[in-house]
Amino acid sequence: HSEAMEGSETRPSEAVSPKTHTENLLATLPKREGWSTPLLLYNNCWIRPHCLKDAMAVQDKLKPRPDDIILAAHPKCGTTWLKALLFTVLNRPRYTFTDHPLLTESQRSQSKPANKASRGLS
Repeated sequence: HSEAMEGSETRPSEAVSPKTHTENLLATLPKREGWSTPLLLYNNCWIRPHCLKDAMAVQDKLKPRPDDIILAAHPKCGTTWLKALLFTVLNRPRYTFTDHPLLTESQRSQSKPANKASRGLS
């Protein structure tokens, strides 16, 4: 074996931890200035570094189904309203304007299946 080969071998005791692997990956991604924090280019998407670890965890754990819809918004930016809007659009054929459940029930009771906890990602 040459020295280059010996240096590239990974021994079980020298395995890279998932945290170290993620940190090494973050250090290699293209970077640019954002409004308040820098952005990293990951999978052709500019994303804030503190959000990237969560996005990578979702990619590793989420098993998407053909009928999945992902609705994402910052907290306190109208998430409940967006869930109600999504519920309305998806259920348009089921209800008339006068008997729609959102007229009598809270938006939160209609949007529970859309929460991440229902998919085991909490």
